[in-house]
Amino acid sequence: MTIGSCMSEGILEAFKKNSQNLEIHHINHVIHNRSDYFLNCFVKKAQIPVMPKDIISKVDNIYSEEFPDKDLKSEAEFYLDNQSEIKIGKNRIESRISAITNINDALVDIFLLDNFMDIAAMLVHERINSQEYFIFSGAFKPATFNSLYFWTEYLSEDQSRENWIQIINWLRFKNPQAKIFFTPFPKSVYNHENKPSVLRARLFRDKLNYKDFPAIILSAPDVNFESMISIDDWSHYKPSYYKTIAEQITTFL
Repeated sequence: MTIGSCMSEGILEAFKKNSQNLEIHHINHVIHNRSDYFLNCFVKKAQIPVMPKDIISKVDNIYSEEFPDKDLKSEAEFYLDNQSEIKIGKNRIESRISAITNINDALVDIFLLDNFMDIAAMLVHERINSQEYFIFSGAFKPATFNSLYFWTEYLSEDQSRENWIQIINWLRFKNPQAKIFFTPFPKSVYNHENKPSVLRARLFRDKLNYKDFPAIILSAPDVNFESMISIDDWSHYKPSYYKTIAEQITTFL
């Protein structure tokens, strides 16, 4: 099971290619969940997970210059489905079972986690119900969005670390047989050094203390030009980059 972003998915795909003698099933890919949201909704159960239909009914934007080729309503629903209890971890593959069900049934042997959402995402706060979650804001006209939501703050390094410790301990309690790997997002990216998310990735890598962290840390090397798919894409990399990280997994199996 992967929880985090395309980083963990890319590492898994590389691991599968390197381990063709093993039977590996990618049962869930959990994305669009910041660690505080996942912790509060699915571990502590202090917050009710989002109800996508209630939110999607308020979508009123049909075109965005930033995303000219996207169906904005479908994209917004995708983000929300990934945070709902029924569809979390399905990632548009309807034959999959909910990630929470698989975790509770102790069906996971390997977890691959990363902190992309914690460095890159702010959550919205509902003005009426006070719920907080991640949303595709481009699906709303500015006036509509401002009437429904306001943005929260980014997570601090300490908040992120504490959230992940609690999540990882919960995953281990539910699946004591599982190996749990955690990849801190790489801190330097060619041609994007001053992008806020890249600066936060650098800050997290420099400040976070992974001593006594309850997961196996996978080291993601600094990203150079040769590792990038495109100079316009700061967060997705070539298969060879993920292979470098995936090779560390076999040491612990």
